[in-house]
Amino acid sequence: MAIKPVKIEHEIDNSDLDLGYGWLKNQEQSKNTTKFKDKNGIYISKEDESLIDTVSKKIKDAKEIICLSSFLIQKTNVLQTIDKAAKRGVRVYMILAAGNILEQYDDPDEVRKKEFEETLRELSKNHLVRDGQFHSKFIVIDPHTDPSGFLFTCNLTKRALTKNIEVALELN
Repeated sequence: MAIKPVKIEHEIDNSDLDLGYGWLKNQEQSKNTTKFKDKNGIYISKEDESLIDTVSKKIKDAKEIICLSSFLIQKTNVLQTIDKAAKRGVRVYMILAAGNILEQYDDPDEVRKKEFEETLRELSKNHLVRDGQFHSKFIVIDPHTDPSGFLFTCNLTKRALTKNIEVALELN
């Protein structure tokens, strides 16, 4: 008598299960209680704007150059701090892709679309801004004299820096 294999399978829906942060060991798994920075210089976005504040503090120390790339950018404290740095004489170079979004997609949210257009107009007054097909997200500060910065998984928008689960790696 031959034994016939029996295949039993069932699907379990765990889509509502909080998997926590896989790269953090022995820490709280809730977004609101997770440590903001681990020992390796990895920052996690939090609703208290601590990532925005940390990035802004680094930008305040810029003396010569700020290079920034973000697919999207929005008025946040980060952008205000970059504007202040430019007024102090720091050269600012930006690579964005928001203009491509405005051209390619019919955004039903006209307020958001107008905000992007206004932000791009304002940025181009004081900074060298290039619009392209880039999806990189970083800030590099004073690369020739006192290098520092961040590599992000998120765009430089308020929602991405505070509400989404995102990380930033400090560069030095």
